[in-house]
Parts: sequence; structure tokens; C-alpha cells
Amino acid sequence: MEMSAPAPVASSGGDSAAARTAALKETFIQLGSTNFLNPTEDQSGFMPCGAENFNLRVGPNYKKHGKKAPSNSSLYEAITMDYFSTDTVYRELGHIVDFPEPKHKSTRPGIPTTLLFNMAVPTIKPAMMNPPTEGPCVHVVWCFQLKAETVEWMQDWENAPPQLKLLEDFMAKAPNDIKFRSRWKMMGKVENWDEMSLPGMLKGYNAKPVLLTASGSLHHDKKRDYAEECGNVFMWNYIARRGLDSMQSKIHGMKLDFCCVIEARDDTEMPERCLFSTSLRKFAPFAEQRRLTPEAFAWLVKQADAAGRT
Repeated sequence: MEMSAPAPVASSGGDSAAARTAALKETFIQLGSTNFLNPTEDQSGFMPCGAENFNLRVGPNYKKHGKKAPSNSSLYEAITMDYFSTDTVYRELGHIVDFPEPKHKSTRPGIPTTLLFNMAVPTIKPAMMNPPTEGPCVHVVWCFQLKAETVEWMQDWENAPPQLKLLEDFMAKAPNDIKFRSRWKMMGKVENWDEMSLPGMLKGYNAKPVLLTASGSLHHDKKRDYAEECGNVFMWNYIARRGLDSMQSKIHGMKLDFCCVIEARDDTEMPERCLFSTSLRKFAPFAEQRRLTPEAFAWLVKQADAAGRT
């Protein structure tokens, strides 16, 4: 199904800026085509995942001891997600989507209330030589928002968790510092690897962290109080792209948990803690695609310009 450019919504409230903005809001992409599941439900969708499922860095002196331990509770909770196919990679989608009104808002300008994680996954076969850095793909977009306890920690900043302080540093430095931006780390864990008969040669990478180095980009919109991290899989190395491609036909049956973390480097930044964690069940983004056409994207961008979102 194609997302064609919808007809502009006429304003019934005159030509005031507020009326025009209200009308335009109805034209943006509403995230949420994927079911939010309870753990007992046996259908396609996503559900909460305990951060303790992931072993992360702890101090003291991680460089020497290499010690890891289950994460404490995540800073953000999963709210909604969506996916659609495109002809190319769009590193910024936040300005053309609407996300739910948050229950708990950040009290620190440097920390966004809403966090979007936008993964661009190729739908073409991986090339070993001269691989493209963009092309036909599926965008999988998650929306996470701050938990109540995270906002409470902001009121006692001196004693706030190190990962929360590191997130504020990341938001300030990452847009212009590729070394700092490369500390965004994601981890995926397939719980039923053997049951799904996934490649044995790749099992050693299961639940291993992946740093989004040059493949990652960050956009922080303080006006709408959100940040968007994009991971462009086209820019991963060949082995990673080939491995991911080999599992696409089986992803529908996987029990997949994943999280993201800002990598801690010294004791003051530890212990690491999940920014967010979530689980996918019977997930089929490559089989059940809605398509965001280039024409629809261009139209949505114009609406975002008119609404003051860009």
C-alpha cells in the first residue's frame, strides 16, 4: 500500500496560524501500525522488555576488568512503532510524523522527552565491492518517551544515574563530534536462535553490541522536544549486512529483544544503563510493507515547513 500525498485539510477556523497548524497536523504520518502486545499475546507486534536482559559495562576500571552486569531499568519506555518501505534512506523523519502526547516531560532542555530510533534496513542484496550508502529500504521507526522515574531523577541531578548525564552530554556534543556520536550502541538478542535454524557462523554475534559509527546520525529538535537517532544499515560492513540479509526471511518467527545505550568509557559514566529496551514478536516488516513514495515524502516536507517544523 502506498502512502500517497493526501489532499490538504481545509481549515474551518479561519486563516489564523493556530487554525492552519491544527489542520496541517492531520496530514502527518501517525506512528502506530504495529500492535503493542501484552507478554501473553501470540500475534505480531512489540512489547516491553526488561533492561535486565542485557549485560552492560560496569566499573570500576572496565578497561582492566571488563566486567558486565544486567542493566538497571531503562530511561525511556516504548510507546509506539511503525515501518514502511522507501526508495532511499531518510535520516530525518521526525518532522513528518506525529507522536503521542507524553505523560512525563523532561525538565532539562538538553534531554529530549521523546526519542525516535529510525533504522534504515536495505531491501536489496548486499554488495561486497563499492556498496551503495543508500537505496531501497525499510524504515523501522520506534517512539520512546521518558519514564516518570527518569524525570524524578532530573530533580536531583547530582545523584542522577550516570547514563542520564551521559545522554545529556551526547545530545550536546554528538551532532558536531563524530567520535562522540559513535558511542551510540545497540544490542539485539534472538531468544530462539536454534529453533529458527539461524546461521551458526553468526551465533557468536548474538547479543553483542554494535556501535553506530559513521552509519549513525542525530537530530535534536528542542522546539518539539524530541531527538531522532538514525542507523543506516547500508553503511555497515559487508559481513554484518550479509548476515542481516540472510535472516530477513526468518524474522517473522524470531523472538527478538533489543536495546540501545550510550557507551560508557570511564568510571564516572558507569554503570551503563539501557536508554530503552523492547521485544519484537512475529515481526514482518519485509513482507507487509506500506510504501512512502518520494512524492508523498516531498509533500509531507512542505507541510512540515508550513507548520514550522523544519
